[in-house]
Amino acid sequence: MQMKKILPWLAVALGCVCGVLRGLDLALGYDAATGLPTGAPFETVLYAALALSLAAVVWCSRGYARRGRKEDAFETYFTPIGDLSKTVFVLCAAVFALAGLAGLFLTVTGVGAPAQDALLVESAQSPLFDLATGIPLWALALLAAITFVKLAGCCARGFISAEQAALTLIPVFWAMFVVIRIFKDNSGTPGLGHYVFELLAAALLTLAFYYFSGFFFAQPRPMRFAAVSAAAVVLSLTSAAGVLVALLLGTACQTEGLLRQACFAAAAAWFTAQLVQMAGAEETAPGKAE
Repeated sequence: MQMKKILPWLAVALGCVCGVLRGLDLALGYDAATGLPTGAPFETVLYAALALSLAAVVWCSRGYARRGRKEDAFETYFTPIGDLSKTVFVLCAAVFALAGLAGLFLTVTGVGAPAQDALLVESAQSPLFDLATGIPLWALALLAAITFVKLAGCCARGFISAEQAALTLIPVFWAMFVVIRIFKDNSGTPGLGHYVFELLAAALLTLAFYYFSGFFFAQPRPMRFAAVSAAAVVLSLTSAAGVLVALLLGTACQTEGLLRQACFAAAAAWFTAQLVQMAGAEETAPGKAE
């Protein structure tokens, strides 16, 4: 039980520490003219810190059951919620809604778009590709905002309908489109450290939202969800806090990239709230870890 209570705050603390390292790497680890690494040690230290951080949160998640009872998994782990959790749900929804509206505006109007590089593959930077990936991404962000509001009501009532449960798949697809956009924005970036941590954050958020939806549509996996969502918190904060630190140190960032980081931070807060809620759950499912 003690490891369960430590897990969410450990993930937040480790994510912030790794975020500072990433911010230093973004600001000081690359040549401003070429984008090539300068040889600064921040990226190497960050890889080591992330490896230790992910191992720590996975180890702490061992206190959860391997499998849950499908019949009442949602009620067991995620209800009822208090006022603080409701506030997190609403704030997360607000961030996603504002980012979705701003992202749609930027995608449709082209305001704030990075300059085109003639050496990049034309299809990867074409306006059609930009619209085909940008519009679904930010439309899904708006729908995800609605999902978080709906889930807040369901968690407060302690009941969720099949139609409302289906909404939990929306953030999964949002995170998948984030992965596509990260590749699109960084197709010509010479330094892997510029985007690999953001890419890993998006991939882990995809898995975390997927395992959350598994509490409604498949055999619940509490231990796996706890491990993946805690890892997603670490990587999301590494990415978001890293960009914030880099901005404070004078490094520029694309507008859409800032919107993605805001969503990462909101998603990290949301998963932290879920882990806090789960820590107080009384597991009655088969396969409970000793």
